[in-house]
Amino acid sequence: MCLQPELEEKIAEFAAGDEVLGMLLLLVSCNPEGFAFRNFPDDISLPVEMIEKPHASWESVKAVEALKQLELLAEETGHKPQAHEVRKSLAELGEDYSEALLKDTVADPGYRMDFLVLCSDRKQAASGIDLLFPDGSGNSRKEEISAAVDMLIRCKSIEKLFKFTLGILKNDSEENRNAAGKIVDVFIPTVDEDGSLSVSQVVDLLLMAGRISEAFPFARGDSDLLLKLREKVSCRDSNSNSAQAQLREGKIFQVLLSSTVSSDPLSLGEALWLSGKRIAACSVWREAYERTTDPGLLQRLEYALECMGDVHEASAVARLLSEKHPELTLRTGKSVYNTSSFKMISYNIK
Repeated sequence: MCLQPELEEKIAEFAAGDEVLGMLLLLVSCNPEGFAFRNFPDDISLPVEMIEKPHASWESVKAVEALKQLELLAEETGHKPQAHEVRKSLAELGEDYSEALLKDTVADPGYRMDFLVLCSDRKQAASGIDLLFPDGSGNSRKEEISAAVDMLIRCKSIEKLFKFTLGILKNDSEENRNAAGKIVDVFIPTVDEDGSLSVSQVVDLLLMAGRISEAFPFARGDSDLLLKLREKVSCRDSNSNSAQAQLREGKIFQVLLSSTVSSDPLSLGEALWLSGKRIAACSVWREAYERTTDPGLLQRLEYALECMGDVHEASAVARLLSEKHPELTLRTGKSVYNTSSFKMISYNIK
């Protein structure tokens, strides 16, 4: 039939009443209408082309039911790579083949990215992380870590996402910290809502990512979390010669004279502020924000302008903070920092 398509009608007459021959006829002619899997005789091998050709044809027309039957046939006849490809197509068309894709991946690690990108079931997503990342992210490729995170978010496997993120951070590389930071940023706007991370989880992740000052606003009103943050700051500073540590010890001029302070604009501005050069401090924070878009610099600038009595400029900075960084705005719509009682806690909490 492949060589002489005109024989299709004649062969159809012979196939009448024989379900296997009927199946093969539809297969060879790439006709999805009425195609159904039938047990194939063990003593007959099916050429791989008879799987691949209808697969390509039926995928292009989104013939989902025919593809489901083709997947069964490919598996039954031992064409496992082709069966996997059909499952991928079905998953891309919105069918849930998460469990089968995970089994494929366990059997052949080369399919890892297929599973991570196409899994749509929360239970299978959690199982996949346990099976594919038994030691956390380890030496996994950046693309795999990113795909795993996207999968857990997509499948709403929040607890597993939290644990996976902790594992990423424990690897203690700059790249891993950045990846984990992006995870936290996804959940900051909906913290403590259903289907999101809790306040305590967000605080823990921010601490491990080294974003201590950002964690304080979430801990307000919770004495246990505040205590944890203060202990973290104390531990950090006791083992550090950083500008932050020197500022807490009142070593303002040492910070200003340091050769490395230019790489820490928040601390440089703080040193200028404490030495009475307030306009210069605001300029440092403003210019650094334009270079880095770090919201912590805007937060400090807003508070500084309020302290200087420049209400108009402080309000403008608050609006910019709200527009550019809505994740730092409470659900009431008010900035968590828009209050005269706000302090740069990383320096002033004792």
